[in-house]
Amino acid sequence: MQKNVRRTTPTAAAAVAALAALVLTGCGGASEAADDAKPGDEKKTEAPAAPAMSQGDLEKLALAEGDVEGFTVEKGAADDVMPPPKGAKAEPAECGPYADLFMKTAPGEPGPAVLRTVSEKQETPALDGDGDLDMDELEAFEDAMDDAFDVQVVRVGVAGYGGDGAADAMKELRDWTGACQGGFAVGPQKQGVTDVVPDAPARGTDEATTFTVTVDTEGKKIPMSRFAVYRDGDTVVTFMAMNGAALLGEGGGDWGVPEAVVEAQLGKLG
Repeated sequence: MQKNVRRTTPTAAAAVAALAALVLTGCGGASEAADDAKPGDEKKTEAPAAPAMSQGDLEKLALAEGDVEGFTVEKGAADDVMPPPKGAKAEPAECGPYADLFMKTAPGEPGPAVLRTVSEKQETPALDGDGDLDMDELEAFEDAMDDAFDVQVVRVGVAGYGGDGAADAMKELRDWTGACQGGFAVGPQKQGVTDVVPDAPARGTDEATTFTVTVDTEGKKIPMSRFAVYRDGDTVVTFMAMNGAALLGEGGGDWGVPEAVVEAQLGKLG
C-alpha cells in the first residue's frame, strides 16, 4: 500500500528553538557584570551613529520563503527573541556576551534588525482518513517521530549598524570567543566555545568568523549551537544553527550552518 506523505509545518523549528532556550536558561543567564559597577564609575558614551539602512531596507535583504530550496523561511518578530534571562553571572565575565548573542541574534549594539527562522523541510507519513494505519505505515510513522528533532534549524539575523558599530561588533565577537575558547561557566553548567576560526573565508563580504558553543552536561559535551557571522559594510548577518537531536544528546550527525542557507543570504547582500 502506498503511503501518503505531507510536508511538515514549521513546528519542528519552534520545538528545537524552545529546547535550546531551555538548555540555556536552565544554566543561568547573561552576564550581569555591569551590576557590580560602583557609583561614580559610569562611563559617558556617545549615542551610536544612525545606521545607513532602515528596517525596511533590511527586510529586502533578508531571506524570504522560496529563496532556499528544501528549506522553509519564516519571518521573525520582536516577540520571537527572548530577553536575556536573569541568573548567575558568566565566569569569566568576558564570556557573558554569548547569552546576549543567543537571545538578540546580532552582536554588539545594532540598530534595526530583522530575523528569519530557516528550517529543513521534512516528510512525515499522514494518517489515513479513518485514522487507521497498517503495520508498514505505523513503522514509518514511528521512525518519522524518532527523527522529528533531527532537523536543521537556523536563526538568521540581518542587522544594521551606524558608524564603526559593525566592525566594532565583529572585533568584540572575536575578543570574547578567543577569551572563552577554554570554556566558561554560567550557573551550574559548564559551557565552552570551540572551533573558533577568526579568519573564516569572507565569501564576498568584508570579514567573517565561525564558532561552536558546547554545553557540558554531567560530563557529556553537547553541541548547542553553531554560528557563522559575516560583516558586509555596516551590515552584519548572523547564522545560528541548532539541531534537536544533538541538543538531546542523541547524535544529530554532521550538522552545522547549511551551505545553501549561507549562499542564499549572502547572495542577497550584493
